[in-house]
Amino acid sequence: MQINFFLKVLLVVWFCTFFTLITSCTKKTESAVTNTSSRIVNLIIWSNYVSPELLARFEKQSKIKVQVSNYASNEELLAKLQAGATGYDVAVPSDYMVFAMSKLGLLHELEPGALSNFKNIDAKFLKKSFDPQNRVSVPYDWGTTGIAVNRKLYSGELKGWKNVFHNPKLKGKFTLLDDVRETIGASLKCLGKSLNTKNTEDLTKAKTMLLKIRDELKGFTSEPMMPLVQSETAVAHAYMSDALQARNKSKNP
Repeated sequence: MQINFFLKVLLVVWFCTFFTLITSCTKKTESAVTNTSSRIVNLIIWSNYVSPELLARFEKQSKIKVQVSNYASNEELLAKLQAGATGYDVAVPSDYMVFAMSKLGLLHELEPGALSNFKNIDAKFLKKSFDPQNRVSVPYDWGTTGIAVNRKLYSGELKGWKNVFHNPKLKGKFTLLDDVRETIGASLKCLGKSLNTKNTEDLTKAKTMLLKIRDELKGFTSEPMMPLVQSETAVAHAYMSDALQARNKSKNP
């Protein structure tokens, strides 16, 4: 399996009420944030990234109500915020989107020392290039992406992306993640190039390959689990968690 690493981070977005980490807001955001007295936190997060049981426990212990909204891609989240969507307290985008959102002024800085459990976070996940001082983010989750296959629909060889991108038997039967960096990464791996290349020629070749296979795709989705389980998709570019859940839900993993 060809694998990329991705890092999800917990962000403070126009953040004034969650655990009283931020005690003040700019005039620009005062009307958009949750009223402290209402004891409500508005969380926008990828689907299946927090269990209902955990939320129930948190609400019972803290007496704070969590209202959850979902998005299917980092770009969708960014578009929502840039279009003027307000009222979100916490968001969970990927690492590179932290940098973009911070540059656009969409994030509120964390109050130093406000997170008592910060000291328990593994140092290898801290002080990354997108937020070197962890001023606007803390790690929430990490995992891998790769190739997930429904063996009821496809029993052929599947050792890497070449078996997916150049396979007439999979025409119209495979999906890619709705994530620019992930799809470019898969194309680069297929070409035998580094996921982190900055070489313009390599990136152009990766783009060209994706354009060539576009008509062979079933589509782009960041939620491939159920299509795999329901045998709607033979092969999916998937996050590790979705692949594992699909295997567990399937009678023929």
